[in-house]
Amino acid sequence: MLKRNIPEFLASIFMALLLLGGYAMRGQMPWPTHYPTPRSHVQPRFLLEVETPRGTLTVGNHGEISGLQQGRLGETDLNDLRLAAQLLKPAKGGGTWKLRFYDAEGAHESSFDPARADAETRHVLENLRILGYLEMEPVHQQAGQSRPQ
Repeated sequence: MLKRNIPEFLASIFMALLLLGGYAMRGQMPWPTHYPTPRSHVQPRFLLEVETPRGTLTVGNHGEISGLQQGRLGETDLNDLRLAAQLLKPAKGGGTWKLRFYDAEGAHESSFDPARADAETRHVLENLRILGYLEMEPVHQQAGQSRPQ
């Protein structure tokens, strides 16, 4: 019985050696020119996270809201918020509020004061306030201005 299986056994050993040899030489093979070079990809855990003195509000990648309020954004509101979040830039400000977001370079955190935040940050906060998920005074009332006519 053993003599009958020797050719198959030797063939399997030969195939295993060929596979090991090919695996060992894979670093010497040039990359195909029509394939892009692999790059690291940032996988965002959430779309936005706003930390206020009252607590943290997290907007998930698919529109789920958790933290201070619970809920789910509609498709249009989520797209608007996603477009506004893409315009955010990391800032070195100071304040009691924090905004965390992701871009192509990775995760970022900005601390700010809502009354003195940049235009992109104010736009995101105003969207969340209008949707009823973030409690804060409207921007024109914070600055002591009258309501625009």
